[in-house]
Amino acid sequence: MDELPHDDLRHLKHMYTPMDWVAMQPELTRGTPGASTAQKGRIFLEDQIQTLAEMVALVKTDTRARENYDEFNRLI
Repeated sequence: MDELPHDDLRHLKHMYTPMDWVAMQPELTRGTPGASTAQKGRIFLEDQIQTLAEMVALVKTDTRARENYDEFNRLI
């Protein structure tokens, strides 16, 4: 295969499909909980909330992902 992978959805940072997660996290877990604290949990949660807000804003303005899915479905 000579064609390089497309990266048409790179503007949707922090977003993955379910298959991406399984490929990157085969045990479906991440991290080591032994060093956890309530403070670390709050910091992590606040970061995740901020990231989610950014993702929602990106998805609300995106048109390229729908075009890619439509093109894929047209070709199959």
